[in-house]
Amino acid sequence: MALSGSVSGKALARERQKCPVPGDYVASMCVRDAVEQSNGKFPSFREPREIGNFSLVGEQRDYVDGAAQIKYLRMPNQRHRLMWDLNRGYEVAVRRDRSVNERLDNLLRWILRNKDKFLLSSAARPSGEPPAETQRQEGLLLQMTTGGGAGYSQPMVRAPPDIQGLPPEHERLLKMTSAAPPKACCWILCLHTDFVCYRGLLTRLACTAYEAREDWLLAACRFRGSIYLCAFETDAERRRRLEDAADPRRDRMSFWGYKFEQYMVSVEPEGVPDVDAVVNECEEYCIVVRSRLESHSLVFGAEVDGVDPRVHRHGRQSQPGSTGCYIELKTSRDCLSEQQYRNFCRFKMLKWWAQSFLVGIPRVLCGFRDDNGVVGTLEELDVREMTHRAKVEFNE
Repeated sequence: MALSGSVSGKALARERQKCPVPGDYVASMCVRDAVEQSNGKFPSFREPREIGNFSLVGEQRDYVDGAAQIKYLRMPNQRHRLMWDLNRGYEVAVRRDRSVNERLDNLLRWILRNKDKFLLSSAARPSGEPPAETQRQEGLLLQMTTGGGAGYSQPMVRAPPDIQGLPPEHERLLKMTSAAPPKACCWILCLHTDFVCYRGLLTRLACTAYEAREDWLLAACRFRGSIYLCAFETDAERRRRLEDAADPRRDRMSFWGYKFEQYMVSVEPEGVPDVDAVVNECEEYCIVVRSRLESHSLVFGAEVDGVDPRVHRHGRQSQPGSTGCYIELKTSRDCLSEQQYRNFCRFKMLKWWAQSFLVGIPRVLCGFRDDNGVVGTLEELDVREMTHRAKVEFNE
């Protein structure tokens, strides 16, 4: 994911000696102790700001800069007795291969194409070659070069000759190139960002103190001052994934969420949802946001389900980069007992809050379904109120 900054064979060998081998003990921490030490004080978290977006298109999830896959919320005329059948189109849907871990590849592609988002006045040279000393110190320099004719540019990773010998996963990043809009030539020395990751990883960390049933595995790699975090599948997750794929009902239930989104969004701001279209689970729209947790700066990517066109139309986005126009779409089983409602608040709602809060999404629209996958009721949940409802259930 991220690369070692060493540039000589000896330096590279020294860096590798510092790396633990699989199975080595590194460190441990008690999450509950950390929560108790916080004394209930909520940490400082800067309101996230969108700095870019990208789309994944087609069955191969091809990377495309921009909002090609953005969808627009279309609220139904009524919120009760909807009778939306989430099984519709299941047999012909394009399913996503959950065994493939894309790691940080697409987020890194966005960074390569949008290096100007990370520039500071002293962080880049407007043109030409960087000083030789900089090349020796940095080891790896990113340069946006124009080529292939007018109107065409290619972001590429440029490395000094003695960088050879990096692990295969690092060499893969070095070779990554693709088309992008023309930009001025600039040299990026660092991203001026402490952590780079996806929202899903942050959600897991945020919920760890309250969710003791699920383990997680992540890798952290530091490159030029930034720590890149990437989640990996645990043995338990792999077993669950294989069990879900082998169980026809579980596999069908995993499709229901995608079908619900199709009932709720359209491809045009004032369009009508096309519930007869083939559901493609491979396509998605992602935003890239910048935030800060206490003293740590964050840049992370997050898939979003749709945008509310009414927010734009009435000018309720107070600041540039506001994510208040986005919405989350979820499904959940009808709560038919007190215990089911308590579990919904303690577990599902807690996770939904973390997902939405981290990117500044104010609303979650939940379709409550029966055991046959038929949505009867649509409820709008205010993210700000979720923590109170979850807290009440946890205290009980």
